[in-house]
Amino acid sequence: MTVFGNSGRLVLLFLCLALAACVSTGAVQASQPLTAPLTHKAVAFELSSASAKLKEHEEPLKAALENGFKEAGVFEKVGEPGDLIIKVTIAALDEGDETTRALNMGGEAEITLEVEMVDTKGTVLSKLTVTGNSARQSETSIMGRNLKWADKLTQRAVAAAVEQLVDYIKNAGKA
Repeated sequence: MTVFGNSGRLVLLFLCLALAACVSTGAVQASQPLTAPLTHKAVAFELSSASAKLKEHEEPLKAALENGFKEAGVFEKVGEPGDLIIKVTIAALDEGDETTRALNMGGEAEITLEVEMVDTKGTVLSKLTVTGNSARQSETSIMGRNLKWADKLTQRAVAAAVEQLVDYIKNAGKA
C-alpha cells in the first residue's frame, strides 16, 4: 500500500513547485511599528552609513527612495522640505558575487537599512530594519542561456528594500 496515490503525488509535486517559486526579496522588521496610517503630505530623506565604505551608496539609495515614493504616490511631495523625515542608515551591504550567481550557487546581493520615521516635532513614529536582496521570482534567458549573471545585483537589492519600505508605509495601520 502506498502513502500517496497518483493524485496525491501530483498534489505533492504541485506544492513543492509552488514553494520553490516563492522567492523573498526582502523583509521589514519593526522594533517600533507604525500604529496608524501616515497623514503627512511631504517626505524628506536623510541618509547615513554605518561605515565609510558604505558612504558611496547613499546618493543612489536616496535617488531610489525618492523615485520609489514618487511612483507609489504615497505622499504629495517627495524631497525637501518634508513634514515627515525618513532617516535611513545603510547598516550593511553584501554586493553579491556575479560569478557564483552565474553558476547558480547563490551570490545574491543584500542590503540592510535601519530606518527611523520622525515628524517635524522630533517625535519618532517608527523604527524599522529593512532588508532587500537581489533574488527574483523569474529568470531571463535568450535561446536557453540564463542571463541572471548580467544583473546589477546591488541595484536589485536596493530596489527590493525600497519596495519593502514603500509597501510597509502604504499598508501601515491597516488591519
